[in-house]
Order: sequence, then structure tokens, then C-alpha cells
Amino acid sequence: MKIFTAVIFLWVSALNAQRTSIRILPIELANRPASLSHAISFSCTTDYDPSQCLTSAALLAKVLERYPTERMGQWTFVLAGSARWRQTIKELGGDPESPAFSELSARVTVLEEELFETVDSR
Repeated sequence: MKIFTAVIFLWVSALNAQRTSIRILPIELANRPASLSHAISFSCTTDYDPSQCLTSAALLAKVLERYPTERMGQWTFVLAGSARWRQTIKELGGDPESPAFSELSARVTVLEEELFETVDSR
């Protein structure tokens, strides 16, 4: 996968039909689990520390390998830094206490950085 900066426009009709954008960087896992579908991709927001993001994405990939991810088809998991999380969720009209959301039509799930912290901060 080529590394490039992209902007995903998440259209959330169920959340007041507002539009917001998140700047992301696609990442490639060095030790991607063999059983994880290649249609599954990972990205991180630009405010997420790159080395920590790779570590968190590897943890997520390890969890996902237990499931039949080939049934999902193309899907992107975006790991988002916590610094702007609450603001982004508020812009979407969602619950700022929620650590994740999915936009099914875009086939994207966004997960807050704190989900991967070892200390239970939520």
C-alpha cells in the first residue's frame, strides 16, 4: 500500500446529516497476521503518534484475526488520536463518551486511541 495523506469524508445521516473530515495516513503492518483478510486496511489520524499507532494497529489486527474478516469485504479501521476525539464526535452529533463509531456506507470504523491504552482512562 502506498503511503499518502488522505481525507475521508464521513457522511453520517443518522447523526444529523453533518459532514466532518479526518486527516489520516494509511499504514502497513510489518507482521500482518496471515489469516487477516487483505481487504482490511488500517489508517491513523495525523494527530496520533506514528509509532504508538503502529503498535495499536498491530494489537487490533491480532484481535481481528480471530474473526472471519474475509466476510467483511473492503473495510478500513481508523485509529484516531484522543486530542480531538470529543470535538469530532460532537461535530457529528454523537456521544463524545463513545470510544468508537462506524460509517457503514463508507465501510469505515473509527476507534479512539484510549481504547488501546493499558490504563483504563474511561
